[in-house]
Amino acid sequence: MTQTALYRLVGGFCLAAVLFAGTVRAEPVKISASARDDFGRIVFNWPAPVPFTASISNRQLVVRFGRPVQSSFAGFPGAISEYIGSPSLQNGGRTVVFPLNGNYDLNYNQRGRTVTVDVVDLEPPPRAAGVCRR
Repeated sequence: MTQTALYRLVGGFCLAAVLFAGTVRAEPVKISASARDDFGRIVFNWPAPVPFTASISNRQLVVRFGRPVQSSFAGFPGAISEYIGSPSLQNGGRTVVFPLNGNYDLNYNQRGRTVTVDVVDLEPPPRAAGVCRR
């Protein structure tokens, strides 16, 4: 093999590695929402566990994932429209941004492939006297 052919072969491998590394396929993620007494819950069900972070910044809920999300977000915000607006995808689908409709706190966790994000009302409505909730 000539030196020129070797350079071309190595260059081709490097180019393929760069192109492959830059393309990460979005994964189908089932997303649902539900309202509770004092918070709205968003559940992301991934095909496999994924690293993530969640934060509130500038009246937006920002959820960042280690891999891109593929979802139509059909029906969002639905049951939790009191808390959030329609989501948008950013950063190649790795970031989901929900506008907030008020001043809220945040709780989140992960169990296996399920990521749960709660938008918590900082000023919940007063409870009726004598009512016990479980």
